[in-house]
Amino acid sequence: MTPRSIMRVALAVAMSITALVAVDARGAQAAEPSDGYWILDESGNIYAFGGAEQYVPVFGTAVDMASGPRMSLWVLTDNGVVHTRGSAMHFGDVDMASLDTGETPSAISVTPSGEGYWVFTTRGRVLTFGDATNFGGVENLDLDGPVIDAVAMPDGKGYYMVGTDGGVFAFGSAKFWGSMGGIALDQPVNALIPDPDGEGYWLTAGDGGIFAFRAPFRGSLGGIALDEPVIGGIAYGAGYTMVASDGGAFVFSELAFLGSVADLDLPTPVVSIAASYPVPKVTADSIELFGTFTVGDGSWQGRAGFGMMWIPNRTEDTVSVVDRETLTVVDTIPVGDEPFPVSLGGDKIWVPNNSDGTVTVIDAATRKVLKTIATGSQPRTPPHYDGWAYVSNRGDGTITVIDHDTLNVIATIPIGGGGQSPIIDNGLIWFCDVDQDRVVVFDAKTFVQRAVIPVGQKPYTASAGYGRIWVPNHGENTVSVIDPSSFKVITTITVGTQPYRPVVAYDKVTVAGATSPDLYVIDPSNYGTEFRNMADGAYMPTPGLDVLWVANNLSNTVTVFDPSTYEIVTQFTVPGGPQKPVVFGDYVWVSTDSGVSYVYRAR
Repeated sequence: MTPRSIMRVALAVAMSITALVAVDARGAQAAEPSDGYWILDESGNIYAFGGAEQYVPVFGTAVDMASGPRMSLWVLTDNGVVHTRGSAMHFGDVDMASLDTGETPSAISVTPSGEGYWVFTTRGRVLTFGDATNFGGVENLDLDGPVIDAVAMPDGKGYYMVGTDGGVFAFGSAKFWGSMGGIALDQPVNALIPDPDGEGYWLTAGDGGIFAFRAPFRGSLGGIALDEPVIGGIAYGAGYTMVASDGGAFVFSELAFLGSVADLDLPTPVVSIAASYPVPKVTADSIELFGTFTVGDGSWQGRAGFGMMWIPNRTEDTVSVVDRETLTVVDTIPVGDEPFPVSLGGDKIWVPNNSDGTVTVIDAATRKVLKTIATGSQPRTPPHYDGWAYVSNRGDGTITVIDHDTLNVIATIPIGGGGQSPIIDNGLIWFCDVDQDRVVVFDAKTFVQRAVIPVGQKPYTASAGYGRIWVPNHGENTVSVIDPSSFKVITTITVGTQPYRPVVAYDKVTVAGATSPDLYVIDPSNYGTEFRNMADGAYMPTPGLDVLWVANNLSNTVTVFDPSTYEIVTQFTVPGGPQKPVVFGDYVWVSTDSGVSYVYRAR
């Protein structure tokens, strides 16, 4: 048995320390100790242990990952793309063109709400997405070593950065307790782990050494011959767990050793580890009404973000802003003619105004309109990628590309046919041309057309996941499955009537139809399907809290569906024509055609 194996077994059983609140090594806080962890290799393979859910790999060269509430996981690749798994939400990718020569993304940390994240670079630059706030960086300093790791505080109001030389930089609510900067090290520092009690931190080095700053020393691997160097660690119970590049895991905690990948023939070295936390199950008894509120006429499919709910009122030409804690309307913002559902991009709210061919951009912090931008005819809700917004114009078959910072139009991409919002996956725009029964693919940065793919009748907005593009054909009740590497349809799956955009979550692909009560669940490993009856008017499901929330608009109900068991958990009445639910934290918000919104505590 190697020294590493001896340590691994001994540490798994030897420690008995009172458990404290667990804090993920990348910033998310849990109400109880971790029940597992994920290990990530450079090829994007994700290995789950304990209570952590198994997720499919990401595509690209992985550099870091971060976990958040409700089994959410974010993976950062070296091209700046942020990949999501579980209930994690995507809020944007790194604009690589904005970085200096030789500067690369090195770390990611998630906000406590799970509705935003920070990406940190080797130069110490801080990039914010969703509800993350920039508290400062060190990109203007002459660093002795590149920033190798960064982690947010549990309150989301600060963060730490650490360089390979052991230098620690504290911002916002993060307190500086010391560093190894200026001290000769046997091996470079590669991670900073916050003490679970909120005071102090540990630094890990490649030889397994641990440097404790206002945090109790739980043990280290210093002086032990390792097969491969330690590359990082996480807070785990009242202590920590380190991981080596060969996948060996070393537990210094009262919590159990749950496994490693040291004995596997890994395709590439391990680059990161992240903790998972128990997720209480949603049951029929756990769902209760938290409160209601009323907004303007024609309210439609709001979005949650930045601590608020943003609801477009189509007939009043306004956006209502509702405080998520008090459920009170705190602002009503005039926008353009017939606003459609909004999207979040950078630190802004983007409102497409269908009837006047514009997009209104709102500062999320001040709730002030920054600019109204002319687009094409009938603009749709824009997705965001690498600092740009992509507005599909249904009426004239174009996509307007807008810069997040300058709010200037960068380009107008001619498509030739109309459609709903495009999706962006791995740097490519996938646009479903409903008029010509095809999917048109463009490079998201150069706008060069890459492919034109015939699909079924009237393709709706697609979804990406599990290495495939899933295209619902609204006019012929099928889903076309495209291989993005070959740009070819590899199979076509029959589903319910007039399918909407597929939902990719929980290792399944779920499809609901506009006029069908059936919910079709596709297994992406073999394309097999099962269906369950919901109720009339089943709309696109919303994933959250390990279940799917299905609004049945015509029958005034919401169905809660467990995709792991294919069983209905419960169904409850929501009067007034329920729209697509929104999940935030442990709450579910259901807006209705009547203008009344219902907010439920789910557990």
